Amino acid sequence: MEIVMVEARTYEAMMSRFEAFARKVEALCERHQDKALKQWLDNQDVCIILNISPRTLQSYPAPVLGI
Repeated sequence: MEIVMVEARTYEAMMSRFEAFARKVEALCERHQDKALKQWLDNQDVCIILNISPRTLQSYPAPVLGI
């Protein structure tokens, strides 16, 4: 295990920036919260949207599709 020492002033600056970043992420999430998928797509719809065959869709690994 490695121990890293950081000056208190540097640590406080890092925490301040991280908290500002976290607030921005929360604001973005709140702004786009209502854009959730309201209707699921079936395989045929996905194939049409992506312009691929059902076999190609089947061969995609789940992480590529964000599952």
